[in-house]
Amino acid sequence: MSASFTAEWLDLREPFDSAARSGELAREFAAALAEKAAIVDLGAGTGANLRALAPLTGRARRWRLIDADAALLARAANSSAGAETRVLDLARDLEVACEGADAIVANALLDLVSDSWLLRLVAIAAARRCP
Repeated sequence: MSASFTAEWLDLREPFDSAARSGELAREFAAALAEKAAIVDLGAGTGANLRALAPLTGRARRWRLIDADAALLARAANSSAGAETRVLDLARDLEVACEGADAIVANALLDLVSDSWLLRLVAIAAARRCP
């Protein structure tokens, strides 16, 4: 997972990601959350998942945005008041990134990972019973 993206490229991509999102799946995800759920966004970039899902998940949820790029996370923090940000290498620190998670989200990151990485994520999510 050595790919890096500029904030400008992510800005250009966001409307297309938004159009491709399943509203039904997003509502099901939000309904599955506990009242004070801690949501971890892997490969958060500038915070597009938070911006898309926050209206459905409510303000009582706690968000932790994880990315390897500190500049992207700084931008996410500026537009996502109250979200925790953490710079981590998800190839090496996936378990650390998911600690304390009640729910795990990822967007385009899943296009970039290996089968073995994805199986690690599924195992972590299953062990934590995360939606």
